[in-house]
Amino acid sequence: MARPGPEILLTQEVGDGTTWEILKAEAYYAITYKEQPIGIRITRGSMTGNGHIYKKMTYTNLGNARAQVNRLNHRFKTEDFSVMVIE
Repeated sequence: MARPGPEILLTQEVGDGTTWEILKAEAYYAITYKEQPIGIRITRGSMTGNGHIYKKMTYTNLGNARAQVNRLNHRFKTEDFSVMVIE
């Protein structure tokens, strides 16, 4: 059985043949550490400029949020990262 398609709220065609679609999200999922919403910054000294890379910590898809939590818990050897649902 196929998964139902997303609900499209707004569509706009761009001149280069692409189409932008605004989709309805059931909820918004934020990554938390010890139940505090977080941001992650990676600093690399070899980069020119400020050398900071910011990672995405909010998702509209629960599966992507859970996968990120699993990666973070594995990297930091903890179980303190989790998903917060924002409706």
